[in-house]
Amino acid sequence: MDSDLSDLPFLDRLASHVSKLTEPVLMVMPNRRSQAILNQKLEEIGHENFEIQTADQLMEALSGLALIEPEEALLTFYSAYLEKESAPQPFEEFSSWGSTFLSDVNDVDLYLGDIDSIYRQISEYQSIDLDQGPIEHEFRSFWSRMPGYYAGLKEKLHSIKLGYRGMIYRQVADLCESNDPLLIETFNGRKTLWVGIVPGNPSETKLLDWIKTHSKLRVFLDVDLYYIDSQVHEAGRLFRQSSYLESGNWKVNLLGAKNLRVNVHPIAGYSGQVLRTNRILSEIPKNELSDTVLILADNKLLKPTLNLLELEGLDLNVTMSQSLKDTGIHQFMMALLSMHASAISRDDDMAFHQKQIQGVLTSPVIKKWIDGTSAWAKIEKQILKRNWRYVRLDWLKSELESDMFTEQCFHLLFDWEHQFSFVSNRLVSILNDWKANDSKVDLDSIDKAGIDPYIAKLTQLFSQYNQVFKDEDLKKLRTFLHRHVGYGRFFIQGNRGEGIQLMNMLETRMIDFKNVILLGASDDNLPGNPVQPTLIPFVHRMHHKLPTTKDTLSLVSYHFYRLLQRAENVHLVYNRSAENLNSGEASRFVLQLKHELSAVNPKCVLEFHEESMEMSAKDQQPLEVYKSSELIQQIRKGLEAKLSPSAINTYINSPLEFYFYYVLRVPEPSVVEEDMEASTFGSVVHDVLQSLYEPFRGNYIDLKVLESHLDGAGNMVEQRFKKDFDESEIASGKNLIQVELAKSYVKRFVEMDVADMKEFGPVKILALEDRLEEWLPLDGMNVRLFGFADRIDERAGIVRIVDYKTGKVEPGELKCHFDQMFSDSKYAKALQLAFYKWAYARRHGMPSKSIESSIFSFKRQKNGFMNLNILDDEANFNHGFENGLGDVVNDMLDQTIP
Repeated sequence: MDSDLSDLPFLDRLASHVSKLTEPVLMVMPNRRSQAILNQKLEEIGHENFEIQTADQLMEALSGLALIEPEEALLTFYSAYLEKESAPQPFEEFSSWGSTFLSDVNDVDLYLGDIDSIYRQISEYQSIDLDQGPIEHEFRSFWSRMPGYYAGLKEKLHSIKLGYRGMIYRQVADLCESNDPLLIETFNGRKTLWVGIVPGNPSETKLLDWIKTHSKLRVFLDVDLYYIDSQVHEAGRLFRQSSYLESGNWKVNLLGAKNLRVNVHPIAGYSGQVLRTNRILSEIPKNELSDTVLILADNKLLKPTLNLLELEGLDLNVTMSQSLKDTGIHQFMMALLSMHASAISRDDDMAFHQKQIQGVLTSPVIKKWIDGTSAWAKIEKQILKRNWRYVRLDWLKSELESDMFTEQCFHLLFDWEHQFSFVSNRLVSILNDWKANDSKVDLDSIDKAGIDPYIAKLTQLFSQYNQVFKDEDLKKLRTFLHRHVGYGRFFIQGNRGEGIQLMNMLETRMIDFKNVILLGASDDNLPGNPVQPTLIPFVHRMHHKLPTTKDTLSLVSYHFYRLLQRAENVHLVYNRSAENLNSGEASRFVLQLKHELSAVNPKCVLEFHEESMEMSAKDQQPLEVYKSSELIQQIRKGLEAKLSPSAINTYINSPLEFYFYYVLRVPEPSVVEEDMEASTFGSVVHDVLQSLYEPFRGNYIDLKVLESHLDGAGNMVEQRFKKDFDESEIASGKNLIQVELAKSYVKRFVEMDVADMKEFGPVKILALEDRLEEWLPLDGMNVRLFGFADRIDERAGIVRIVDYKTGKVEPGELKCHFDQMFSDSKYAKALQLAFYKWAYARRHGMPSKSIESSIFSFKRQKNGFMNLNILDDEANFNHGFENGLGDVVNDMLDQTIP
């Protein structure tokens, strides 16, 4: 270990070492980023007698195979699969497991596994305690057929000189076994420097062994003794398993001895993390910004980070890969596909779900492309007014095409066919239109970088899968495109000049920085939970020494600790909010630094910068609105205009809600009813009952006639629902259940009412849906009170006012004193019944004892008509009601009460 050079940046040290060599040198690097930086450094020195390749580039050159794209590999595998199967699965079904199979055989080849042995053991293992029926036999035979698929796939790939990564590496390992002349030609006459590559697979080791035996090899390791010498530290586990650890050069001892300041920032939310990062950057001297790296452990932070730092005018050099699914382009495409996938046929025309239309027209890119927000605003009111859940294509066209849309835009978005080739071409056409109108669409920097890769991916999918993807189900097609386009990646690369470097963790390999800022450093992301889909059970992976999630975790741990080796200031920023799927916990690496590294190296200092969440007493005050003279006048006008029992109950329950709803008259937002609202359901039941009893208004109910109407009651319910919903919307699901429930409510009420009249005598209908309105002089004004009674009838000289409730009401809610009624919202229904009784008595000059006020609860039908039960003296009913109401009105007008 050269301690005097160990604190030099690794690539600077390597460039200095290579420049002193006189013989030809082949350097093998882990990635293109480190390759480019080293090449630049050597060119600046003036050294020329060298060649630099990445490990993957070298393996491809030696194997004679080019790396195949994942989509082409899947298609080639399907072609081999078709030759092996007499009754093959359709491509869309095959693709759900075919990609996983390709990932598995990639691991098997990288680790030089025996494919026959692996799948034979899996088949035998799965047959333990398994019945021997046809289904079980098919299950076992699936595993036994895997080696045949593997052989057929490799045969086809060799014929076209393409291969997946594991196949390419295994081909090179086979060349080493046969001592192929190509190896001698490649490596003889020059020294090979194997630089900074994490030892991981036996195929690489085979090549290293061959070079060591037949040529000149030096291995340079970018590792620290802190985690290498530990027998348990996961960052060094892969190196400790390598036979080249002892002979590897440049092992350093920095983490255990150097000054290291680690700042941990628990912050709530994504925006908070970005804002904290901006503050951290502002505290770094400008001359150190080019020696600063910003690493994203969570790619969701890329867009807000870029947006804020570009606004701040900071120079950013972005070098990272990004998933296409995290772009606004993909999110829009999935929304568009969802709209068409959920479309239905109605009267020989397509109809789209109104929420899906809104999602498409109000998406950020559509706002700029075709002024979609204005388009949606134009049609939204009509859709809400008509309560359209689905909107017909011809109506959309008539409303939008001539105004907000050009004919081409409308055609691209809405006029579709459900075929793979059509959809792929249509999506590409939309993206090409965006490119042609770049200044108008104004995509953000990430989407601008992603639009060409997205188009290329779609075009490639179309050309490769058009002949095999036959399913016209857009839901399946959306899933397929999400899997094969969304999980594709594209590379974002800025200039390599001065400025803050913005990278993924993997892009930092062999590159050192003085200041390291790591965003998204929660345990959810760092190291995260790297679950890789596989058809090979864990026990068999362990037995055959194939990679597992443990290896992935070790790799992430190594990259993290390697970053710290030459850093001086490290900032770990993470989301501390435990919401949705976030744990809110710092990365386990923070605890390791705190309890393990600090114990070994006292110069490693951790500081936690907690977000200040202190609240003053002022911050905790409830929202209050004090009554000005103008507000008092506004309330008085409202009381003189109308005051309902619902408004009184709203004030008792929440004066602030009363202020917003009845004084300011803030309306509730209008929405289309997806599933039937309780208010709609109740209105239907009320309206049907009114229609059934309407023939008896002013007369006694004829039981025979009423019973004869029961047969048509169900149809009346359906016809009433069709005023608010399309027939197809009440033909299934929750809405159908509600329709049947309404039929049951109506039928059972009439049957109960008939039984009641047969037992206790006939009933005369006095009024239906009657508006009860009275004025009460209070505080120098006439308060106008009103409400609607569902039914008023009379039996044996007693008037009964009935209110239907489709919700649940208990008798205890109707039993109280007047002071309870006007102070406790629990008795809201009692107050409503008391008003009906008081208003009817005043209107007709009747004593209150001759009037009953009742509720019929459809969810408590066994209780029948439940009467209001005032516990105060009946003789003082009117006085008690008016006094209670007067107290509430006085509170409303009292300026000392907020």
